[in-house]
Amino acid sequence: MWSVQAIRRRRLYPQGLQAWHVVAASLGLLAYWGLRMGLSYGLGLAAFPSG
Repeated sequence: MWSVQAIRRRRLYPQGLQAWHVVAASLGLLAYWGLRMGLSYGLGLAAFPSG
C-alpha cells in the first residue's frame, strides 16, 4: 500500500507518515533480526525453523 501511494503521489513518504515512524519500524525490525540471530547462533535454538 505504501508503494502504491508513493508511486501515485510521486513522494517517497505518503502524506501523514512522519520520519519517526520509519525510524521506529526500522529499529523494531533490526531488534527482531538481532534477537533471532542471537537465539540461533548464540544459544543454538531453532529461531529459523526449516519448514
